[in-house]
Amino acid sequence: MGFRFKEQHTSNYKLMLKEHPKIPLTPEIRDHYESVSGQHGSYLFPQPFGDRTITVVCQLLADSREERTRLVMDIAGWLYSVGREVLVFDNEPNIFFRGKVVSQIDLDSTITTGVFNITFRCEPFKYGNEKESVEQLATDGSYMEFQAEGTTDIFPLIEIEAIEGIISNPSINVNGFLMQYNGYIPNDGKIIINSKDFTVITNNLNDTNMTGAVDLNNNSVLSRLKGSFPILRGGINSLSYTSGNKAIAKITISWQPTYI
Repeated sequence: MGFRFKEQHTSNYKLMLKEHPKIPLTPEIRDHYESVSGQHGSYLFPQPFGDRTITVVCQLLADSREERTRLVMDIAGWLYSVGREVLVFDNEPNIFFRGKVVSQIDLDSTITTGVFNITFRCEPFKYGNEKESVEQLATDGSYMEFQAEGTTDIFPLIEIEAIEGIISNPSINVNGFLMQYNGYIPNDGKIIINSKDFTVITNNLNDTNMTGAVDLNNNSVLSRLKGSFPILRGGINSLSYTSGNKAIAKITISWQPTYI
């Protein structure tokens, strides 16, 4: 058994897992409890989840010390990353984590024995490999329900596209989270709402200098936004749509199934 990290599998480095990965059942629980004098028990201050730390024990399948030395150098380069990367274990191929290696590998011990530990510090949640999405032509005042897979909050990407003329002051209500855009969407234009990154941009991605680069900050429309970024949940979700001029919109919602 092995894993895939940065799109490379452990087998590419003659590496295997000696045992199942040590994956905590939940992310780090960071709730704070405060004792109050004269009161039974304690007062709970709930906190968001912390990271999820995953440790794996690896075995090099090299035939000689020289080969182990070469492989260790290759593995060091493979495991290094600036940010978190996709991590997939063979025993759960349908989900992935986003993690970064935080442990140092003992070079001498690894070359001698071929056994070493790797510790990944991952985002709290795990994600389904297959993205899900729904698309609908929405008239003013329309309402829709859709199913999402997951066991915790899911942060969607929502596109509102004008397909039959200008849309003025569109608003959406997702599971009670209302968001309104105080502006116009031109015909064939769209706004893209990203609840994970807390960004809203237009699709006006023209690069006038012909450099091939686009600065998304130039297309930010966050200042025109009012309300809350939408959040989905595992199970049935709802979305309603209105606009100031009763224009029709094509609404596309896409998300990654998210699990504790």
